[in-house]
Amino acid sequence: MRTAYGRDNNGVPGYALQVSNAGYAAVFVVQDPRGDGGSEGAATIDPFNSENEIEDGYDAVEWCATQTWCNGRVGIFGGSGHGMCAAMAYLAKPPHLVAVRPSNTAGNTVEAWAFENRGRRWAYNWLAFRGAAVPSWPKPTVTSYDTARWQAILSNAAINNPAVYIGDDGWWNFFHNGNFDFARALAGRCRYYLEVSPKTHGTYYGRAFPSKNKPYQLPLFFSVLAGTAAATSSFVAYYNLGDASADLSNQWRVAPAWPPPFTPLPLYLHADGSASFAAPTTVSGVCTY
Repeated sequence: MRTAYGRDNNGVPGYALQVSNAGYAAVFVVQDPRGDGGSEGAATIDPFNSENEIEDGYDAVEWCATQTWCNGRVGIFGGSGHGMCAAMAYLAKPPHLVAVRPSNTAGNTVEAWAFENRGRRWAYNWLAFRGAAVPSWPKPTVTSYDTARWQAILSNAAINNPAVYIGDDGWWNFFHNGNFDFARALAGRCRYYLEVSPKTHGTYYGRAFPSKNKPYQLPLFFSVLAGTAAATSSFVAYYNLGDASADLSNQWRVAPAWPPPFTPLPLYLHADGSASFAAPTTVSGVCTY
């Protein structure tokens, strides 16, 4: 695990416990990313841009693979700030990376953490954890980003990628747009799995959605890492939302790619203020602006 929260963070022992409880002989390695914690590289990274974690993740994986205690099968996992680097390492396609399990997180800190549609969001303050100056003013704070280059990075990651990606997110988690970026580029093209459930990035205070049987099985990170289970076809599993109290549309659905297959269905406004799937037959009621 490469964590931007520091290798001495009080959440790290819980991840080590997951490794020891998995039932396999495994070594748990934790590292501060470049410029964070006890790692070298201060002032050599742009805290607003996590793309350096792609190649840094490659180096970390391949270093582990050369150690005498390693059998050549390396995995990276973690949630939220602990998992950002795991998502980015997958994009580098290290030859010894077997599985990644980024949970409740996203790799691109600009697109999914600090800004949305170029406007500053709450998680902008998270950049302080990475040594960035986060002044309160001016507001609004905006930034530019080479989205075309990022899409090219994602597309290239899908080509002959040997690792299994097992991710999850929530409909009300502020990372989900970043995960859907990954899903659009990777699902159906490599061994990529994503589960999107009715949750947020912490305590959910809304009405609980009914529990539904899942018509799928996500690959198990430790089983894939140990070689005791193989990943099958890529998919995105998502909880289809309806009225939490009764709606029968509350159910798990599985799509081989993202977005799921769909047919556009236009809804037309009419002169009397109503809306209908039938197109108006006259031009009365037209409003231009």
